[in-house]
Amino acid sequence: MPIQIKVEDATYQERLVTLNSNSLFFTLTYNTRNSRWYFEIVDRNNIDVISGVKVLPAQNLTSKYISVNSLIGGNIYCVDTKFSGQDITRDNFGTDRQFQLWYYTTDEEDAILG
Repeated sequence: MPIQIKVEDATYQERLVTLNSNSLFFTLTYNTRNSRWYFEIVDRNNIDVISGVKVLPAQNLTSKYISVNSLIGGNIYCVDTKFSGQDITRDNFGTDRQFQLWYYTTDEEDAILG
């Protein structure tokens, strides 16, 4: 079962998330200049795992980062729960909103993609 990564109603937020038995710090920020959400992941030793990743709808956000995939055993997606084709805004991205962050293990991805 995929895991939803909680996103609060704040333009800057940090949270500790455990994926595949690894605790990582997620930072989410909303950039008002280009009206986009970004995230970064830092490990417990305060070492950047990835940074400056733009949150895009219906996208695998971590697939190009092999180190992330091996660390968390899967990937992070931005899911459009309404399948609307709309873009992410300041107000429609979050835990109980149209656009959400979800973590899928490699096995879950394989089952979905066949």
